[in-house]
Amino acid sequence: VSDPDAIQEDYLAAVVSGLDGAARPVVVVGHSLAGWSTARVANHPGVDAVIFLCSSVNSAPGANPNEPPTYLMPSGSRARSEHGFVSFDPAVAVRYFYHDVPSQLLPYALGQMVPQAAAALAGRTEPLRRVRVPATYTRAEDDRIVSAEWSAWAAQVLTGKPAATIPGSHSPFYSRPRQ
Repeated sequence: VSDPDAIQEDYLAAVVSGLDGAARPVVVVGHSLAGWSTARVANHPGVDAVIFLCSSVNSAPGANPNEPPTYLMPSGSRARSEHGFVSFDPAVAVRYFYHDVPSQLLPYALGQMVPQAAAALAGRTEPLRRVRVPATYTRAEDDRIVSAEWSAWAAQVLTGKPAATIPGSHSPFYSRPRQ
């Protein structure tokens, strides 16, 4: 979604459009901020299972009783452009997202980071609910973005099970692709 005025529903619509005509079974993997879309699309009739990978789901304050803080990264680490996008300085991205990514992969990983619409980062107001399809929440033990406490809480709320824990950082597909 490349519209600076895009809201969360626009991101969700992009995911749903990808389901049309997809071969079954469909397993949606939501990494990082895609956790919000994954939680919502999980109840779509074209989805058979979901995996939350180092996912976060922004919530409005008070939307979820007993919700621990989601993020470890200082809020000032994000740069907001005058065009309505949020992005990260490459040094910040390496420190928080890619600190254990092999150096030869860093240019590729950094090139995959795209600015996000600031409007889409606003918190959802409805509480998180358990998804209806088989689901797993997987957290990385050295994630510097999403807190372990929030991951444990979200795994129980979204899947009814404890979070699975894997080695590595917030982006294990770059740091440990073979594991």
